[in-house]
Amino acid sequence: MRDGVHRERMQLVQAEQVAPLALEPARLGDRLVARAREVSRRGRSGLYDVTVVRDADQVVLAEFRGRSRSTGRPNPALTEG
Repeated sequence: MRDGVHRERMQLVQAEQVAPLALEPARLGDRLVARAREVSRRGRSGLYDVTVVRDADQVVLAEFRGRSRSTGRPNPALTEG
């Protein structure tokens, strides 16, 4: 099973849907940090939550939830060769 998961994660994946929510504006010169977490992964579908914060004060500037779908094809950027 572990090898199957590894191969699955090396496939091309495309964004299926994104729902962004801007909470606060960023300022010129701000360093932004995005933290993503996989909420669910079933078959070829994935669900992810992303939080964007200003690095200096950790204020949350944006949140979004994204859905992805694996194409079933290998990602040429991740294949050995």
